[in-house]
Amino acid sequence: MGIIIEYAASLIDSILCIWFISGFINAKKNKLMALISTAIYFVITILCDKFLPNFNMLGTSILFAASLIYAFLICQRHYIKAVLACAIYKGLLILSSSLLFTVISSIIEDAGSLLMGSDNTFRLILVSLHKVILAAVLALVLTVFKNSSITDLLTGVAVFCVSVLTILGMGATMIAVTSGFYKTNPVSCYLLLITYILINIFVYLLVNRVKNLEKQKYELKLLGDRHEYQQEKYLEAAAVWNNIRKVQHDMKNHLVAIKGELDSGKIEECKEYVDTLIPKTDQIGKLMKSDNDILDYLINSKLCALKDTQVIVSGAVGDLSDISDGDLVSIFGNILDNAVEAIEGLEEKRIELLFNRHKDNRIIICKNTIGKSVLKDNSDLKTTKANHDAHGLGHIIVEETVTKLGGMIEYSEKGDMFVVQIILPDPT
Repeated sequence: MGIIIEYAASLIDSILCIWFISGFINAKKNKLMALISTAIYFVITILCDKFLPNFNMLGTSILFAASLIYAFLICQRHYIKAVLACAIYKGLLILSSSLLFTVISSIIEDAGSLLMGSDNTFRLILVSLHKVILAAVLALVLTVFKNSSITDLLTGVAVFCVSVLTILGMGATMIAVTSGFYKTNPVSCYLLLITYILINIFVYLLVNRVKNLEKQKYELKLLGDRHEYQQEKYLEAAAVWNNIRKVQHDMKNHLVAIKGELDSGKIEECKEYVDTLIPKTDQIGKLMKSDNDILDYLINSKLCALKDTQVIVSGAVGDLSDISDGDLVSIFGNILDNAVEAIEGLEEKRIELLFNRHKDNRIIICKNTIGKSVLKDNSDLKTTKANHDAHGLGHIIVEETVTKLGGMIEYSEKGDMFVVQIILPDPT
């Protein structure tokens, strides 16, 4: 029985460790890696408990190194957050165990002897109590550090309160066991213990279900907003491009009219006529012409009319026929909108758009000047505007579209430039 308790405790520790690190780093879910890492951590824990027991410094260091390796594998270069996650978990594990034993020793006489004795009931309750405490504290830490929503915060606090009540109940059960109640009513003690654990599991499943429903509701709203946004940008870009094509179509007639007035010697009338055409030609700007009309009018409509802004478009666009018009609008419409918005109010305004190819991949790089670092304090690129529902969709839409197309997107900063690099596979 004692061996089973030890193995169960080590397994729970392994699950909590991998779960907490993954949640704290906010890494993309990889169930297979998490499962393998949990099994490896469990084996290491068993070996350390057998050969290096009682929080031996070497054993603690080995387990910390094992958790750190997993954290580095999933952290996506957020190495400081990875180290912090491992340190918080290990610190809370040791601190909760030490404080629990100190409290129990002050309440129950000969707690150490009971823990090392042949009766495993006390040991089972103590281990269960410790794991509930550890899970509750870890969940509270994740709630405080991860969520900005007041609803999520209140839910986390409510779950923590349920865990606290469970801890108090299990503590009372432990006192009853040591006072002799267990000898006359052993079944009641086990039923109480199982009931407390089941209550926590039920509350966790209920909260997790509510969160999934909230997530689905948000994703549905996001899809609706995304469709509305795409339609709006598509119509806007189409209207601008049609205006450009109309000006181009009429240009020949304008030139014929100008030539006729020059032939007739009507210099002043010709000047006036040219003056009326200048605003129309200004709308055309640095016209980009490729084999993709959607991309052309997106770039021309968003970049050519910018004032006091250096705009550089270079490279060969290549064949984009495998990408739908809607996906092109989702990608280029959003990254250009974000770039234009980012340079507002800056003294030096510059936007660069580069198209390139490397082996079987198409590379799109969009750069814009920034006044200060964007990624330093906002690595997830969450909107800083008050209306969260109406803003901040751009990066999400781009990432979802690029992922759907089998590509990759990376954000970085080089000097005073914010860089968005998109890599899309070429099916040809």
